[in-house]
Amino acid sequence: MSPRIFLIAALLASSAFAGDAPKMKMESVRATPVAADPAAGKKLYQRWCTQCHGDEGKGDGPAAEFVYPRPRDFTLALFKVRSTPSGQLPTDHDLFKVISEGLPGTSMPAWNKYLSENERWRKVLDYLFSANGADWKLAVIEADAMLEALLDQLGFKGETFSDKLKTADPEKFHSLPAAWEVHAIRNRIAHEGSEFSLSQHEAKRVVALYESIFRQYGYI
Repeated sequence: MSPRIFLIAALLASSAFAGDAPKMKMESVRATPVAADPAAGKKLYQRWCTQCHGDEGKGDGPAAEFVYPRPRDFTLALFKVRSTPSGQLPTDHDLFKVISEGLPGTSMPAWNKYLSENERWRKVLDYLFSANGADWKLAVIEADAMLEALLDQLGFKGETFSDKLKTADPEKFHSLPAAWEVHAIRNRIAHEGSEFSLSQHEAKRVVALYESIFRQYGYI
């Protein structure tokens, strides 16, 4: 069983303990970044997550006493990292983000490096359709990281992203102009930070260019 399935299982299985959680008012949230399958998620949770979080999600697994801080007790419905107001449960996106990026300073690792390319692309789209303008920039940055991985897969040589593009044969890599354009925008985001203004409309246009490149090579 691959680690990336563990990531999805942990997200999906969290719903298995909802019956034990206090009833709280919930607001409409964005779609879950991955398709939900509670039955499969619970099965995978039992295989991969119970060591720390326990069979019933109470944070009392056999490895719990050996890690600090102790694993969270899901049945208390108390989550420190969330985008929702105090007293409300986290959104599915919050859970997905924590599982993907981990929790520094704890034994909860980041699992995003084990995501398939399609799952990474879902993450790009989740950022893109966020109501938070900062996420639109993250969509471009994540898509650019995917593009560099594609260049490596295609055998482009060079120490930097730009070096790899310089070695590309425009007769074979027909998306070279688009690649230069989107990477330039990524660089402006990275170097100018909050000073660089990026509308959601422009972010969608840029991400569409990335998508056209990825689909040309069957990358997503």
